[in-house]
Amino acid sequence: MIRMKERRQYKRYSIQVNGKASDDSHQNYQFIMNNISAGGMSITTEKELKDESPLTIQLDKAQLRLPRTKPLKGIIVRKKEESDAYHYGIRFTGLTKTETQEIGSYLRDEHFASLAHIVKNPDDLENTK
Repeated sequence: MIRMKERRQYKRYSIQVNGKASDDSHQNYQFIMNNISAGGMSITTEKELKDESPLTIQLDKAQLRLPRTKPLKGIIVRKKEESDAYHYGIRFTGLTKTETQEIGSYLRDEHFASLAHIVKNPDDLENTK
């Protein structure tokens, strides 16, 4: 069996969060984030956005607080149109290597924290076998 090389540079985490994006003409678009990595995110919205459009992104801070001090910016790199929605791949831009690493660490820690509430005690698994 031939395995295809993984093209993704960063691990993706399936997290659904509401957000808002504004383009360079200052139009605002509501979206739902489907997943995120240290390098970008996948979103779904009812609005059609321009290809390669630069965006300023705001996530619902009650749902996800990324460790950053400056506005999150990105550019559309993929677009898929369905009958009732548009799905976009967005690559983050303007982040330093350290900021990208901080986001990756945060996502990984949050992912494991969310799993910890599912299995609070690994010994509990042994008792259920």
